[in-house]
Amino acid sequence: MRRRRSRSNEAEGNGNYNTSDNQNPADGDPRVFWDESHTFVTGSPIPAGATFSLRKDSDNSASFYDVDSVDVENPPAPLTQPANSISITSCGAVADDTPTNGAADSRSVDSRAAIQNCIDQAQQQGKALWIPQGTFYVKGTGGLNAQGITIAGAGLWYSTIYRDVPVPNSTPPAALFDLTSCTVRNFHIDANAVSRSTIGGDGGAMDTTGADWLADGIWTQHTMSGFWASGTGGKVQNSRMTSIGRTGSTSTTSRWARTPGTT
Repeated sequence: MRRRRSRSNEAEGNGNYNTSDNQNPADGDPRVFWDESHTFVTGSPIPAGATFSLRKDSDNSASFYDVDSVDVENPPAPLTQPANSISITSCGAVADDTPTNGAADSRSVDSRAAIQNCIDQAQQQGKALWIPQGTFYVKGTGGLNAQGITIAGAGLWYSTIYRDVPVPNSTPPAALFDLTSCTVRNFHIDANAVSRSTIGGDGGAMDTTGADWLADGIWTQHTMSGFWASGTGGKVQNSRMTSIGRTGSTSTTSRWARTPGTT
């Protein structure tokens, strides 16, 4: 469902939107009016071909809501932890399941150190890294570094790594994941960035390089880029990039494989 959030990522200013957080309509040249979010529909499943409606209730206080489009799908059941893997919760990562909707939960726990500790253990032990269901926060401008391992989640609807950069921000964020010869699959990346600039907290999702790397079933939102890729034999497939600030995917030597129903 595409919606304009309260922390709008609209930018103005005659082409300076790459480096500013200008939201003054008087400066002209506006762009990025909309945002996209997703949620589960509670209650009975919506049958194929059915009609449903969106209703404004007492919790919705904006003067108007502009809904561009709604896509409805039936996601598969969440995956379970595979054998020979280490769960990030075993290293102290804490899930926060408060809906983000464009803004981070101030009560959330920073799990960056715990996740990096688990990555290091997985590399040393020759195991995969498991991201269970839930939203796990990585706070600040630092990222996560991995080499030669598989990082897997319960599915792009269920497992989220969420970057929370305090804004206004003055330090260019590193990529959330800096990967070398890794396989990443079946999880969601999101962030609290409010524009495509450093001051707005925007940074890349994945910098990936090395040999025969794979990204499969990754959903990326609210980051500066989806995949900044190099190396040899790399491949992105079955993945989505929505509400990306600048570049969905950039590669020098790798392949992009599109599966019907994905972008």
